[in-house]
Amino acid sequence: MLVTALTIHRAQNKRVDAATYISWKAQRDLTASVSRLYEPFSRGFRATIRTSNALPLLHHSELYKLLGGADQLVDVGLLRVNAVLEGFDVCDSQPDWLFDVLETADNERRRAFLAFVTGTAAISALGSAAVVLRVQKWVGGAGSGERVDGTWLPSSQTCFNSIKLPGYASKEVLEAKLWMAVEGAKGTFGLR
Repeated sequence: MLVTALTIHRAQNKRVDAATYISWKAQRDLTASVSRLYEPFSRGFRATIRTSNALPLLHHSELYKLLGGADQLVDVGLLRVNAVLEGFDVCDSQPDWLFDVLETADNERRRAFLAFVTGTAAISALGSAAVVLRVQKWVGGAGSGERVDGTWLPSSQTCFNSIKLPGYASKEVLEAKLWMAVEGAKGTFGLR
């Protein structure tokens, strides 16, 4: 191929066009695509902070804790009071066993349980009272032929803050299966 000035000019333009395109694509994907979600949060945050002179006084780690609720104690009593029980009879012990197990757990394990059920170990600035857990009796799907028994692990649906509990024979079995499920779910989808 004969290299001419026109060929060199076109090649240089393609490099410039590629660089421009990559810059535009990165800007769009990393900034513009989330601006619709970020802007309302940003406006509300600035409106709240504008009334206070505290923001310049906060270190970024303190702001993170304020917004993310890091290092808060998980109040199992509030979780129990706010829990919505589904499918259980009055004589079913599983919900009480679940909260008894959480009461005896240290805060690190309680936070791991929250991550298993809600998708995050952090408690919001509103505290444990703002967390509403759905505790469901897991008996299998109607007509699905699925038989759930005490050998199954609990299952969670983080979008709904729900945990499904099979019918366990004792609190000790529930405790062992619960922590096995919680530990096994850590790092799911590459998240930590």
